[in-house]
Amino acid sequence: MSLANIERSDDPAPASLTTLARGVLGDFQRILMPLILFEVAFKGLVYPLWLFGSVWLLPAIVATAGRGGAVTNKDIATFMLSPPGLLVGLIAGVATIWLFLFEHLGVMFIAAMSGQGLAFRVGRVSQTLAAAGLRILRIGFVGLAALAVTTAPFALLAAIIYITFFTYHDINFYLSERPTSFYVGLGIGILLLAGAIVIGFALCVRWVFALPILLLEGLPGQAALGESWRRCRGAFWRVATILLGWEALGLGLSLVVVGAFRWFSAMALDAAGYHVSVVIPLVIILLAGHGLLLAALSFLMVSVHSLLILRLYTERGGTVRFALKDEPVRDRERDPALHEGHKPRILRLWMVLSAAFVGFVAVVAFGSTAQTDAGQRVEITAHRGDARHHPENTLSAIRGAIEAGADYAEIDVHETADGAIVLLHDDDLMRMAGDPRKVWDLTLAEIRQVDVGRRFSPAHVGERVPTLEEAIRLARGKIKLNIELKFRGRNRRLAGAVARLIHRERFESECVVASLTYDGLSEAKRYNPRLRTAAIVTFAVGDMNRLEADVISVNRKFLTNRLVRRAHARGKEVYVWTVNDPRSMIKLIELGVTNIITNEPRLLVSIRREREELSEVERRLLAARYFLDIKP
Repeated sequence: MSLANIERSDDPAPASLTTLARGVLGDFQRILMPLILFEVAFKGLVYPLWLFGSVWLLPAIVATAGRGGAVTNKDIATFMLSPPGLLVGLIAGVATIWLFLFEHLGVMFIAAMSGQGLAFRVGRVSQTLAAAGLRILRIGFVGLAALAVTTAPFALLAAIIYITFFTYHDINFYLSERPTSFYVGLGIGILLLAGAIVIGFALCVRWVFALPILLLEGLPGQAALGESWRRCRGAFWRVATILLGWEALGLGLSLVVVGAFRWFSAMALDAAGYHVSVVIPLVIILLAGHGLLLAALSFLMVSVHSLLILRLYTERGGTVRFALKDEPVRDRERDPALHEGHKPRILRLWMVLSAAFVGFVAVVAFGSTAQTDAGQRVEITAHRGDARHHPENTLSAIRGAIEAGADYAEIDVHETADGAIVLLHDDDLMRMAGDPRKVWDLTLAEIRQVDVGRRFSPAHVGERVPTLEEAIRLARGKIKLNIELKFRGRNRRLAGAVARLIHRERFESECVVASLTYDGLSEAKRYNPRLRTAAIVTFAVGDMNRLEADVISVNRKFLTNRLVRRAHARGKEVYVWTVNDPRSMIKLIELGVTNIITNEPRLLVSIRREREELSEVERRLLAARYFLDIKP
């Protein structure tokens, strides 16, 4: 049964799931070509807008925060609470919701036109959607505000739970030791998150008919939300179950299809070996196919979701009759473009557009692989020393890093109550030695009495917290040091003290000073201009390469090929942390990063040695595989 036959449902008994599924499938098949044309046009408008926003508008807003427009780690919270940060969040949130609703409305409009036997014309669709654009924006604003108000109590409770259960000791103690309080706090946090998700989903379900009401009945945004809420009474569980069921089914289908494609790609590339004439065209085809597959799955998810909503809307008394004043729906002749004789012409147009898209994706993707800096020799940093085999941040851990063949040992430094600089990651000694005292409350003599090796293994009983001076003397000429400044508690003089110590030891050429706090790096540089500094980035808004630092030390989840190329173009080195699996290590080497920070220095040393024996062509071909997330 088509939408034309169910303009208004007076039957209180809803259709069975089988009937509903057949109806949606029939609608999808009948309007497939118009939907494809709409999707191509929609994406053709969205992608340029997205590029404009991400390449020009967003960096321009972020630049008002200073420091060249980069906001990293701890500074991100301050930025997001500032006027520019709130503006960025508002623009991103509203734009995302608006585009989501706009795409769904387009599908519903095409389906409703078909149900009324109206001609499909691009001008008609454009005029109607343009007229509805402001109303969609109002729905997005009202919905976003309501979601924020309803979920705010959960966020407040989550903050209280964090303060109650996770602030007595350093957070790393809770993550590694996992005391009872960790599980209690985590359990409550999960329940709060689940509650927020349930309430948010319930609101979305009750508002699900707002778009067809806006489109077909002409009600303004807030009134459409209220009317949707009313019509959902008595059918909430049916609507929620059907929509959630489709989302789960669609997501599962997408995971299976994408997984199968990647499996096939891996098999094809493995079979191709290292024959350049075979591998290069194959990689280009697979990259383009991967992009088209993701686009097709997204198209299917949105289209079916929209058609389901429209069918459920008619069940609840909806009518497929247009009410928007700007909609010219006088003529009911069939669109010539939908005649059987003209379908091949539309299909040919779609094939040309698809081929152009394939070529564009292939050139960009493979061009990116060709521009990597994969030929340089990657440096290896042992995270907190050789912490797998020795207590972290100790002299024995630094010796282990030397024995492993690492180029650097990463260490963390704090300031004691009497101004000594010692190696320690956490704010307190709870995780390392079961001692809850804060490092800045202890003198050097007091902290020397703490055994930080006993908990690690019997072989390390008696291991003590070393000073930075001792670490420098051990490392000199054998291994370089990546010295991370820990600005917490009372470490106000830390940057200057470390900078002066390095100057006194004449160790500038054998170390890099790193920190999550950008101001601390600037302060260290003022005390010792010869220092090499590294800005540690867990998250960033804007161009982090504009930071006045010699090194960008990036969370591996945040790293991109473009970031590496731009950093190297500005003369900056790129460090990546913390990478322990061989697949990720190889990928990062292929991307051309300068330094990999790892808990497995011996493994990375062996991988580097093996890859140095490959030819340049072999390295480039292996690098191309990673755009498909395929291991060699």
